[in-house]
Amino acid sequence: MVRDVLPEVKSLWAYSVGMDTTDMKWRVRGEGVTGYEVQYSVAGEAWRPVEPAHDGLEQIYRHEDVIPGQQYYYRVRARTPDGMGEWSDVVSPTTSGYRYYRWGCWIIFGFVLVVIGILILSLVLGTL
Repeated sequence: MVRDVLPEVKSLWAYSVGMDTTDMKWRVRGEGVTGYEVQYSVAGEAWRPVEPAHDGLEQIYRHEDVIPGQQYYYRVRARTPDGMGEWSDVVSPTTSGYRYYRWGCWIIFGFVLVVIGILILSLVLGTL
């Protein structure tokens, strides 16, 4: 007796598209998919379903309102009338919020240094 193999999610990609948003795409090997289950974990905590739940056959999902700079882990599996497929490999993007925050701090720091430099130069030249 040959057992039917459930579809499996292959090639899961996840990437940051802003401070608080992660996009995911995947490919599936197999047929008969009726939907997908997408889960995430924050810093190794328990797996949770994404909110709002993935609904439909599209092989994409946008997870919004994530914490900027936080490490998230994602996995996906296919749903069929015969059951759930195996979980995909886990992917782990980091949102870009921290990077932008860090650059913002450096820009402000640089501006403050320029202002201090102008004040010192003005005092030295006696124009203040």
